[in-house]
Amino acid sequence: MATAIKGLGYVLGLAYSRPEFGTRLALSYTSPIDLTFSGQEGRVLGAAGATPALSDTRFGVEMPATLSLDFQQGIATNTALFGRIQQSRWGGFEIRPNLYPAGALVTYGDDVMRYDLGVKHRLSAEWGISALYSQEPQTGGLSSNLAPVDGLRAFTLGAEYTRGNAAIGFALSEVRFDDTTTGLGTTPFRGSTETGQGLSRSVSAIAFKAARKIAIGIWQVFGIDLPKQGFGKGGRPYGNAL
Repeated sequence: MATAIKGLGYVLGLAYSRPEFGTRLALSYTSPIDLTFSGQEGRVLGAAGATPALSDTRFGVEMPATLSLDFQQGIATNTALFGRIQQSRWGGFEIRPNLYPAGALVTYGDDVMRYDLGVKHRLSAEWGISALYSQEPQTGGLSSNLAPVDGLRAFTLGAEYTRGNAAIGFALSEVRFDDTTTGLGTTPFRGSTETGQGLSRSVSAIAFKAARKIAIGIWQVFGIDLPKQGFGKGGRPYGNAL
């Protein structure tokens, strides 16, 4: 068991908007974040099933930097095209406990690119729908034993109902992972798929009205109204559909 000590990072961004054309463009950079884990670590000494000898341990992990370009462009009345291109600098990432006999518990050898492209349409003042296609190209080589993912394709459908200060959103994602083999070289993963559903509900009270306006403004700059979380190797949502 290990506990992470909080790390600090920063985000730099630049945004451009032309509301009359439904145009939004944003470039953002998230810095690496150094984390230090502390806890207890041990090895099994003697016969199999014996109680491991535990000792206090500390080791560091650097979370990768990301560079993202988000955009939205109005293409028809109440309809907009949106998307994202993101580079996650996973190359060289590793989790290396001090006593783990194989050295690194998790390793990534290459940076990961992710491409999202979607369209959203406002049906009425209350209802909105969207569709999103996402792809992470394969980087090749062996995958981590604890994260056997190397490339994916995902399709997400979403819907949102808004009434007054309350909103309910739903998203359904189908993810198809590309074939890969783990670092041991003996376990192939073929034809892996994942289906995910997400349901979100938000209510804005008078006390939080200012905070709500700030949050909505931030998401609108990036062309995304509601985040639906699910993660691939690149660490980004499968479907930010709404």
